[in-house]
Amino acid sequence: MTHFFIRWNRVCGEVLPVLVVGLAVFYLIRAQGLEYYRIPSKSMEPVLHGDQRWGDLVLVDKSGLWKGDPEQLDLVVVQGETAGANHMVKRLYAIGPAEVRIAAGDLFIAPPGGTFERLVKSPVEDRDLRVTSFRHPLGPCDQSVDEFFHLPPSNSRLAGEILHLSQPVGCDRVEGLLALLDPEDRRGRVGNLDRAIPGVLSTRNVDSTYLDPEGLRLGETYTDFPDVGIEIDLRTGEPPAALLFALEFHDHDYGLLWQRDGTLELVVEGQPTARESVAPLPERGGRLTFGYLDSHLFLLLDDEVLFHAPVEMLYVAQPRPLTRLHLGVAGGGVQIGRIEVFHDTHISSTDGIFGRDEPYDVPEGSMFLLGDNTYQSSDSRTALGMVPFARLVGRPVAILAPASRARSLAR
Repeated sequence: MTHFFIRWNRVCGEVLPVLVVGLAVFYLIRAQGLEYYRIPSKSMEPVLHGDQRWGDLVLVDKSGLWKGDPEQLDLVVVQGETAGANHMVKRLYAIGPAEVRIAAGDLFIAPPGGTFERLVKSPVEDRDLRVTSFRHPLGPCDQSVDEFFHLPPSNSRLAGEILHLSQPVGCDRVEGLLALLDPEDRRGRVGNLDRAIPGVLSTRNVDSTYLDPEGLRLGETYTDFPDVGIEIDLRTGEPPAALLFALEFHDHDYGLLWQRDGTLELVVEGQPTARESVAPLPERGGRLTFGYLDSHLFLLLDDEVLFHAPVEMLYVAQPRPLTRLHLGVAGGGVQIGRIEVFHDTHISSTDGIFGRDEPYDVPEGSMFLLGDNTYQSSDSRTALGMVPFARLVGRPVAILAPASRARSLAR
């Protein structure tokens, strides 16, 4: 018993003061600069997982000491309009005075009475805004490579986690690779839009769904916009003659043909339309990223921009729209060690998928906010309206819980 009291006195004398001071500091910091909130809804999926009971617990900087004042595309926390209303996490897209228009999944911003300009995100600096639709092999994913892709014939194979992609028969030269996208041949796919292109690694339809933390596919299966991309870790023993990346949208093809010597050609409907010189194909491979973002087609080697230019896509009314990505190789073979397929946030208008006639007016001192999951978000398009800066609470800086999702937030 004596030993018990000695230990108890030691706890009270050494540990208890530390706990008291720690709690005091915690509540002081909370009152002055930091707070935490539970994400209750799915409006910010998949960046922030929302659930009334099990949603992400985010740490919010209310002082601006950590990350300063919010800028365009930053996450912000705002207070509801009425007293006692819940806090909401949204993404900041425009600061008034401004006018905002939504069209074909993109955002256009203009000063009052001025010219609208498309908001164009950087494929490098804004890569954290990508929405993952498929991944292999890192991280959970509810589909395998052969379920998400149309794999080429037997000249290519999947061995463990490595995909071996070889040239198809007749494609030892660049001309043969381009012939695979010949529009006359492609028109034969009408009525059978999921048929594979011989000798080309092709995704199945890439829609607005996304992977949750457990790798399950969630969200609505809309295919409204062509803003999709693919990133691969490429390994080569010897660079092939050429690589062809192509995006198929509503049965039209837009691609980039990258030849061994560094010649890069923009290919539309199987025909080269522009040519420029870039870095030659890497001798030992690298991280390659191809996609379409805010009406710009792009190609990256690691974080080097090889191509980033506006390319307008044709919108064709079809009962079953389709968005697919293709990868072909000529004059050799490559190994692919990692694959990620992603898409941009599908920004829709409440007055119609492709936009509304009248712009949103953002008054001076107010913010235009959207949820990343715009199909399930109440934001500046609807009841939330334009949010005055006076209702800005702070900026999320980290996810505290659950442990499997704990991480700092880039913006």
